[in-house]
Amino acid sequence: MYNLKSTISLSVLILISQFGFAQKAFTDSIQQAIPEKKWSFALSLGTTLIGPGSALNREMKEIGFGDYPPDFNFFEFFKIKNNQEYPQIKKAITWDMETRINLSRNSALAFSIGKSHHYTVDGYSREGFQNFDGSGRANYLTIVHDVWYVSADYVFRYAPGYGGIAIGPVMAMHRVSEGESSASGVRTNTLKPGFHVGMDLPWFQKKSWFMAFGLNYTWLPPTEIGPNTEKLRTASGGGFPGVHGSGNQSNTIPLATVQMSVTTGWRF
Repeated sequence: MYNLKSTISLSVLILISQFGFAQKAFTDSIQQAIPEKKWSFALSLGTTLIGPGSALNREMKEIGFGDYPPDFNFFEFFKIKNNQEYPQIKKAITWDMETRINLSRNSALAFSIGKSHHYTVDGYSREGFQNFDGSGRANYLTIVHDVWYVSADYVFRYAPGYGGIAIGPVMAMHRVSEGESSASGVRTNTLKPGFHVGMDLPWFQKKSWFMAFGLNYTWLPPTEIGPNTEKLRTASGGGFPGVHGSGNQSNTIPLATVQMSVTTGWRF
């Protein structure tokens, strides 16, 4: 029995050692196939998996902009039901541009600029007045909410090439505007310090270029938005929309985000 246990233990140790040698040989072969270059530039495009979208949707409903537009009703003879639901959220693609310098085989510094999220939220509020066809005066509120940032990360490289885990400080510009352009409502810009943690998993690594999958977490302190204004518009389209104060109180919105991205980069 003792000899059997010894044989099994020895076999396991041999397998582990062989796996270690094989892994080292594989890493060395990658390192030889991809000559180490000091600098790289990368462009990442992705989407926000977790962000302030649900909070913006909830707050829009709480301030009364979560109504359905009225149905079209022509003297009870001809009716068209309106199933358009508000608030409506549109999410834009996120992006990041990074310059990285390799300090050693196991470390690097990365400097980035990008946009962590961009949401456009449209709200609708019905009023009591209605025309014979079901239309009437209504309040529309559009909030554009995005965050631009710059970051400096220390990268723990766990494999040759681009793969690694990055962590570092972030300075972000949080922007909120009412309407699609700054002329249509109030715009506020606020600086927010925070931190970033990211992981890059290389897909393709060539001599002068690479592709990778990225997962990033950016923490920024919560912010307050509001009070908001309302854009008044008649459903019949007559007249120029007016703008007046809604009297809404400010609301706290979280700014922490989780992003998924695909990165393409070049070594030089």
